[in-house]
Amino acid sequence: MSGIAEIFDGQDGYLFLTGGAHAVADFLSGRRVPAPVGVAAFCKRRGLPFATWIFPEKLYCLPDLGPLQSLYLSAYRAAMDAATAADVHYPVAALDGRPGCFLQTDTHCSPLGNAVVVGQVLERLVPGAGLALRRAAMTERRKVSGDLGSKLTPPRRETVTDLDPPRPHRIGSNGIVGNQGAMFLVDSPESNTDQTLLIFGDSFFRVLLSHLAVHFRRIVFCRSPYFHAELVDAVAPSTILCGMAERYLFECLPDADRPHFLAIGLLRGKRAAPDVVFAELFAQSINQRGLLAPATLPGIQAG
Repeated sequence: MSGIAEIFDGQDGYLFLTGGAHAVADFLSGRRVPAPVGVAAFCKRRGLPFATWIFPEKLYCLPDLGPLQSLYLSAYRAAMDAATAADVHYPVAALDGRPGCFLQTDTHCSPLGNAVVVGQVLERLVPGAGLALRRAAMTERRKVSGDLGSKLTPPRRETVTDLDPPRPHRIGSNGIVGNQGAMFLVDSPESNTDQTLLIFGDSFFRVLLSHLAVHFRRIVFCRSPYFHAELVDAVAPSTILCGMAERYLFECLPDADRPHFLAIGLLRGKRAAPDVVFAELFAQSINQRGLLAPATLPGIQAG
């Protein structure tokens, strides 16, 4: 054991998140089930075509605690109609039982696992779009202490080999630190298309941005659990993706209850410190007049 209640020290140096605010082991073992209102909020279809990606729990894919159930498959998949389910992707088959796809000291996938997931995302959009990613080279090895390993005393570290981004690109950040309100803008002048991608998601999508840039000329990433219809007119995306770690499913809130995305940092008392690249890309990627337009998309309430 790790000595910290929410972290389980498994085989071959792998650490697992089992507790904390998301009670991961309780939900995956069936001891707790998500509230029906949360399931309903997740399953409600919006009026705009988009895809949602659920990133499988490491604890489910590498079950050192014994057989566990998938929170998504057990509580959410069965509650959706066929049309809604077709828009939700859960790449568990590609990750299940493959230790090399996960970091030892972190809840996230390894660079190899990220390549597997982003390859599936791109292939879902356009068959063959992930080819350039599969040809990407591995870069130098580095020592890291992940979000689990850094909680131990002393911190536990591991050696990671990164995957080189397949296209040159620039990324700018609004500088907000934390789980909500961060915005990252990507400019990829050598992408395969001139398309724009809008993402509402968490850190699991955030780490894929450099590789999604192989296909998209512009990417607007918003760190939020909501679908922010108020940004759609301003970004004018060709594709919208939503995503979340499986453990976040236990508490899904209605999109109608969301704040405006650009107000999240203010409401949470977070200081924004945009870098120079972000300021430049914001002017290029965001239609200012579009920010003032009401969210009138079918089936989406203005917040």
